[in-house]
Amino acid sequence: MTYAIAPYHKHHLLVIPKKHDHAILDIRKNEMADITALIRYGLSLLHKLGYHNCSVLAREGKIGKIKSIEHMHYHVVPAVALGDLDHYGKQRKVITRKEINKILSDFKKAYGLRKMPEKHWKKN
Repeated sequence: MTYAIAPYHKHHLLVIPKKHDHAILDIRKNEMADITALIRYGLSLLHKLGYHNCSVLAREGKIGKIKSIEHMHYHVVPAVALGDLDHYGKQRKVITRKEINKILSDFKKAYGLRKMPEKHWKKN
């Protein structure tokens, strides 16, 4: 764990695994346990500094327009305001039932399912 040199916040921390995997699904269970312990330690430090609204962001993938580090890493950031804009810069809105059904359909197709397992999805 280290501090961020291009921070979103004064007390922005980074957890960077020694093994440079590109995706969270590539990380072994024992390595994930170590990463989780570091994230928890970072959160405890931020809580001791008086922050109680913290965010943990896992960043995977290759370098591109929205990512500057080639490997998997985690941001532990206090007091992040996500805002009311989506990633296209448009006002966020609550989605409709029709949009929810389309999104669920996308996930079903991704997993080759006809029906989503009920235990994994909360119904409104």
